[in-house]
Amino acid sequence: MTLQKKVMTAVIGLLLLTLLIIGSVSQWLVTRSVEEDAGNKAMHAASVISEDQAIIQAMTERDQPKLDELARRYEHVLQADYVVIGDERGIRYAHPLKERIGLPMIGDDNERALELGESYISRKEGSLGFAIRGKSAIHNDSGDIIGVISVGFLVDSFESVIGKQRLVLWGMIAILFVIGSIVSYLLSHHIKRLLLNLEPKEISRQLMERDAIMRSTREGIIAYDADGQYTFMNDSAKRLCEEAGVRQPETFLRKNQEKRKDEIVTYGDVNFIVNERYMKEGERVAGYVVTLRKKTDLELLTLEMQQLQAYTHLLRAQTHEFKNRLHTLLGLMQLQKWEEAERYIQTLFENSVTEQRTVESHIQDPYIQSLLLGKLEYAKEWKVDVQIDETSHLAPLPQWLVPKMITIVGNTLDNAIEAASESEEAYVTCYMKETEEEWYIELIDSGFGFPDELDVTQEGVSEKGDHHGYGIPAVLTMLASCEGELTTERFQGETIVTITIPKGEKV
Repeated sequence: MTLQKKVMTAVIGLLLLTLLIIGSVSQWLVTRSVEEDAGNKAMHAASVISEDQAIIQAMTERDQPKLDELARRYEHVLQADYVVIGDERGIRYAHPLKERIGLPMIGDDNERALELGESYISRKEGSLGFAIRGKSAIHNDSGDIIGVISVGFLVDSFESVIGKQRLVLWGMIAILFVIGSIVSYLLSHHIKRLLLNLEPKEISRQLMERDAIMRSTREGIIAYDADGQYTFMNDSAKRLCEEAGVRQPETFLRKNQEKRKDEIVTYGDVNFIVNERYMKEGERVAGYVVTLRKKTDLELLTLEMQQLQAYTHLLRAQTHEFKNRLHTLLGLMQLQKWEEAERYIQTLFENSVTEQRTVESHIQDPYIQSLLLGKLEYAKEWKVDVQIDETSHLAPLPQWLVPKMITIVGNTLDNAIEAASESEEAYVTCYMKETEEEWYIELIDSGFGFPDELDVTQEGVSEKGDHHGYGIPAVLTMLASCEGELTTERFQGETIVTITIPKGEKV
């Protein structure tokens, strides 16, 4: 059974039970009220009749015809079902049925009137049927009890009145039941919509899935309500807040109607990359979601990607070069020039070892070593001679600078190699050094430099056409983040690119 049906069944069942209880109690109250009204009316009428001097005189004289005449007159005026008059022994002197006059009164309820002289209400079954009767004693002028008056209303006579009131009552209850059923349907449908038409089991499962996803996500996630108060944060967000010393998660929220994307903010000693999006319910903002990442985590990932990319370039370059060398070696062997083949193999080995030793002796940072070895192979594809200046010296770089330096050196060296490939000499010289104040990089290539009419600092601007022109803007972005500078100049047919990065603690 669906949630909507369960809600409808529960509400309608509760409504039906409530209405039945209300109807039964109301019916009992109506019946009791009618009977009490009839009883009070009968008792009051009996009291009035018992004090009528004509009744007292006729009873004193035992004038039966007179008493019966007066009783029928009161019966008509009061619209009572009957008025019966008896003497002190309970013998009838007046009765609606003539043949019952002179017989004892039935019901055994005259004692309080004949012995105590009281007026009271009695519910008894008499000779005419079950009735609500008012009893009152008749006193003579001396105060002695000489008879009793009984005014009765048969239950059957006012049952029709009670029946009409019952019909109205249960009719109203039926209308209320129909209205309640409609309201219960609308309520259950509204609850269903609030729950996005999901069943409780589905909601429970999705909550467990969301909790598992949130706990397993390394990215910090914080949810806020429309007022900007945080309502949820996963374990990663708690850990990041503790590292940065942030005690109020609302610190990260800007409540912007526009998306925040990869915004770098600093809290404590930690740099975060923050993204923010708002949630809307119709036209109303229902809340916000903020995601957090440590900038250093992203930089490490970028570094790994750059290393992988450099390794891929190296393998590709080595594959092409290895094929060429194999073809050359195969030709020498087919020509049976064994000595030339041996010397060729020896030369290849010495060149490879020489390049590696040159890089390792001047560049001590392992990441830049790997990058330069890959670029040396890459340059061979372009038939460009890349030399590492013998006076170069670069110690291991601080961790924060490694990904930036890979982007700066890699992109700049790519541009230099491609530019040099268009010249006859086709060479690039790379010089790197580290001083107490800065890191210094100088690339000299035999290319023709940047065209004056192109603004190479803009992304996508390149004389090579589409899908190019992203290297230099990326270099400038990295330099800006570490307060570095890049300058270019032409001197004696060469292009000189100079990069300086001041030292300092940057994260």
